[in-house]
Amino acid sequence: MLRRVVAGQRNGKGVVISDNEPPRTHEYKHIPGMSWSLIWSTPRDVNIEQTLTDAEPVTEETTVFPAPGETRFLTLTIPPDTWAERAGFNPEAAGTEIAEQMPDMADSFSTYGSPLHRSDSIDYAIVLDGEATLVLEDDVRVTLRQHDVVVQAGTVHGWVNAGERPATIAFVLTGAERKNH
Repeated sequence: MLRRVVAGQRNGKGVVISDNEPPRTHEYKHIPGMSWSLIWSTPRDVNIEQTLTDAEPVTEETTVFPAPGETRFLTLTIPPDTWAERAGFNPEAAGTEIAEQMPDMADSFSTYGSPLHRSDSIDYAIVLDGEATLVLEDDVRVTLRQHDVVVQAGTVHGWVNAGERPATIAFVLTGAERKNH
């Protein structure tokens, strides 16, 4: 399980505000081996004194995609693509589970077709473990390995795992405005 340590200030000194798992962590039942954790969120007009207090910035209502000026920090573990070939796989149940956990992501899938999606954000992605493939429009594919980094700016994209073991990716999303839709 992922551990999140939040350091802040009290009386002008650095202290540990919390030390536990992220408040929004989900191990998928209908996609074995897939999990995600929404680790942190900042508002549009971030204030350091308010950000590093006892207040939890991640709630059940926190979206995956940030609004302009907001940020999200999350991790995603993607199992090898063979999970969809397993006996008993139920794509409807998997889709429902994704929609319940990440409704804004699921809405984007419905526009572009899973795994493709798009958000109005600048995303920084770091492959922490395993091997993942970034999929762009026209089936452009870029394979990334541990410690490879992707910067993507509001493109239609998706992630798959053609490897033999799970891939874990850390993402920082910074909400941005799209001038031309």
